[in-house]
Amino acid sequence: MLEYSQLARLGKHGWIRQILSLLIILFFWFIIGGAIFSIINATLPNTLLMNYISLNLSFIPLLIGIYLSIVFLHKREFITVITPYKRFNWTRLFWGFGVFLGLTSVSSVIEFFVYPGDFSFTLDFSTFFILLPFVIILTPIQAATEELFFRGYLIQSFGLLLILVLHWILVHFLFCCHLLLYLRQFRL
Repeated sequence: MLEYSQLARLGKHGWIRQILSLLIILFFWFIIGGAIFSIINATLPNTLLMNYISLNLSFIPLLIGIYLSIVFLHKREFITVITPYKRFNWTRLFWGFGVFLGLTSVSSVIEFFVYPGDFSFTLDFSTFFILLPFVIILTPIQAATEELFFRGYLIQSFGLLLILVLHWILVHFLFCCHLLLYLRQFRL
């Protein structure tokens, strides 16, 4: 099994495919996602909820761009952007979530006791229950999409690139050594 940063080797991974897939991903993210963001902001009222929705919906085209690039351009399974294993390990996800929640809770309690004036209770149930379904649905999509792009696709692409650069350096180093040994035999 390949380590995570080398999973890009499973599919077609030539440098033209890498550049083309990055352009496709950026097109989906900035052009299509930006259009979604702009259309929502231009047509709907400028409220905190609409800004949140438009910003988070703009990440869905990024996810589509990553999927299309991995599956159709690189010809590999989408799960390889997430894990080197055949199946996703939900136990690890929930364990990591629990650790993060625990550390955040502890730091918030410490911050509350150190800076009690910085905290105030401002819960408005009418706004809270309107925002809650959007937060539950859109925040995981946005966070997962960013992680897939930055910690998945780019790490694997850079892992491939670094191997190619090291390969290039090694090949040229060996060629230079061979050339120097070859030229040395003609010395008087």
